[in-house]
Amino acid sequence: MKPIYLKAISIIAPGIKNWKEAKAIFNEEIAYEAQAVTKKLDTFLAPNTQRRASRNIQLALASVQQICLDSPFDSEKLLYVFTSCNGDLTIFHQINSALNLPGHPVSPTKFHNSVHNAPAGYTSIALNTQSPSTSIASFQDSFANGLLEATVQSLSTQKDCLLVAYDEIPPEPLLSLFPVKADFSCAFILSTNAENALCRLDISITKGQKISSMKNSQFERLRHCNPQAKVIPLLHTIACKENQSIFMGYNQLQLKIKVSGFSQ
Repeated sequence: MKPIYLKAISIIAPGIKNWKEAKAIFNEEIAYEAQAVTKKLDTFLAPNTQRRASRNIQLALASVQQICLDSPFDSEKLLYVFTSCNGDLTIFHQINSALNLPGHPVSPTKFHNSVHNAPAGYTSIALNTQSPSTSIASFQDSFANGLLEATVQSLSTQKDCLLVAYDEIPPEPLLSLFPVKADFSCAFILSTNAENALCRLDISITKGQKISSMKNSQFERLRHCNPQAKVIPLLHTIACKENQSIFMGYNQLQLKIKVSGFSQ
């Protein structure tokens, strides 16, 4: 596969507010403290629309806002790929609980938030764009699948692509069934153009490789806190400007991500 270039990153994670802070933490310039993600998240949404958006949607859009504010990209010219392990399990639980009540009082707002591409829809509203989007889910391997999908779309169309990965902690009835211990979201802008890129990514599918992990025990716990946090070894490599390959789970195989070509 041809190389893809990473132009921008955003991240919202336990103890990490943004990519600038993540770089400082991964380079051990500041101490890492695993604090819960703040309840209030900044998004491009108008106040009335934000109130209707679920926590899961707001997590996705907070990463979108961060990356758009930090990078000069035209939202109308971007492709969009959204990836989530589970979709919105809080909404799923609330709707199923309502269906068990007399009269089945399902909220219309919760119903339209229940569709898997709701974050993509809210993003199109927030950015006033009609660009195409893809929304996928593949449980523990959702980030790897999202990254591959975004890369293929960018390479095949020669357009920049915004990848958004997100999952929130599900409510208690579902918590034991899904591997999400903390809220997490991040976003990449991928491009076929090497100019002003953070680094170059060469992506391929392989087998028999050990999944990349973190030597630092705190970062390793962070990697396990959320399916989307499987990206932590890749983010650490980029933050520290290390030329090496990262391996992520991809169904029964592995996604190999060779990182190189760092900007000065």
